Amino acid sequence: ASFNEFKFQVNDSNYFYPASTVKFPVAILALEKLATMPETINRNTFYQFRGDSTRTTLSQDIIKIFAVSDNDAYNRIFEFLGKDYINTQLHRKGIKARISHRLSVENSADLNHKTIDFYINDSIVFTHKNTTARAIKPLELRQLKKGIGYTINGSLVKKPMDFSKKNYLPIESLYGIM
Repeated sequence: ASFNEFKFQVNDSNYFYPASTVKFPVAILALEKLATMPETINRNTFYQFRGDSTRTTLSQDIIKIFAVSDNDAYNRIFEFLGKDYINTQLHRKGIKARISHRLSVENSADLNHKTIDFYINDSIVFTHKNTTARAIKPLELRQLKKGIGYTINGSLVKKPMDFSKKNYLPIESLYGIM
């Protein structure tokens, strides 16, 4: 058996919004980072953000990402890794990409990442301190403005949406990750 590759209108200089495809590399990076943490922490160790009621595991969140494309699960992993860590690791691996925000929440590009406590039973065994990420620089690509209008808080804005500070994961990079 052989496998033939074909390309159609693939151009990393033209912007397209990657939507949920950003979840794939972020899930992989979470597992890699987990391997650098204390031995008592693994993919089944419960964690919880300070001030949040959700207690889950990275394993449960990764399953939710791939089973139902869960944005909350992605956002927790994004929060765990931090924007700067994600982008540094992608760059080190030679992957052309920029992950700049959480998905489908207000203040999705907030630069502050929350403190996370990891638990065994009901005891905190590790705390991942909050961090503040660097500001996002606008992308310099073609076709960064899309559409003829969009809504903010239920109000119509009658102009194209500017994607210059949004996530960027070109098809070639996604293909290379796979």
